[in-house]
Amino acid sequence: MRKIILLLMGSVCLFFSNCKKEKTVDDLASIKVDIGENEFGYTSTNPILIGGAKDSIGPESERIYLKELVDLDGNPIVYNRVGSCCPFATENGRYGRGLLDVYKVYVEGKKDTIELYMNMYERDTIMAPKGFKFKYEMDF
Repeated sequence: MRKIILLLMGSVCLFFSNCKKEKTVDDLASIKVDIGENEFGYTSTNPILIGGAKDSIGPESERIYLKELVDLDGNPIVYNRVGSCCPFATENGRYGRGLLDVYKVYVEGKKDTIELYMNMYERDTIMAPKGFKFKYEMDF
């Protein structure tokens, strides 16, 4: 299990350092680097679909994603998991159910704090939410 997590972390780090803007790669989920123009993640009805729960790496996948986010000026974010909410049906969860994880996110020195909703049970193209981008430009 530890080897799988380390391999996953290494793969995601490699992709984040070797891809280019607007390109998509397949890994844990598709990772699309996009400067945050997307409204997803800000509400429980449109969460960031990070995936990983089916492979027992859901929480780690969320943390890897969050560690790669910066604001549009390139300032790193600070995040804290608030808890879980919003039960929903999913074939990837225990007993056919899942919960969203909620994170408080802010940039040090700035007043605004936002909540991001993440779904570790479903996967989709991964993009930065509005107001954020990924640390590294991705270049194939």
